[in-house]
Amino acid sequence: MAKYHKALQCFFCDLIDCTGAVALALQKQLESNKTALVIDTRWAGAVWNSQNGLGAPLMRTARVVRDKLGGRDFVPATI
Repeated sequence: MAKYHKALQCFFCDLIDCTGAVALALQKQLESNKTALVIDTRWAGAVWNSQNGLGAPLMRTARVVRDKLGGRDFVPATI
């Protein structure tokens, strides 16, 4: 089983950015577009799901990726 897990890890490392450059770019985009995301009430940003437009659902997703899934940290410094 450990051999399978190691092979799976290497497979995904080839598919995703393991350097963190993509996470950093995403973090910067979320920070620079914060105002637009907060006023956007389409889809997940609808009032029934969020008081802060698309900003809140994106921050929830970013925290799950970082905290529960152990992924790259792309949570903006200025939430």
